[in-house]
Amino acid sequence: MQLDIILDASSKQEIKASTEDDFVVMAHFGLGAWMRNHWKLWGNSRLSKHFHDLQIYHADDMSSMILTAYHRHLQENDKKDELK
Repeated sequence: MQLDIILDASSKQEIKASTEDDFVVMAHFGLGAWMRNHWKLWGNSRLSKHFHDLQIYHADDMSSMILTAYHRHLQENDKKDELK
């Protein structure tokens, strides 16, 4: 996952420590804006086209979905680590 590459361990810990809703709201104008601009969610990137195929057209909605999925990804990784 690209965000695993981009974010450092400290940032990931901060994300994991927050609730899903708090993280998505907190990240909207920071990481969310970065994704919308760098991943061209406002334009015709492959990623935005994928969301369009899912009938999701607004870049804010796209970034919120990505942020939510990333928070869940980190939480799931924690659950997997607990099982080891």
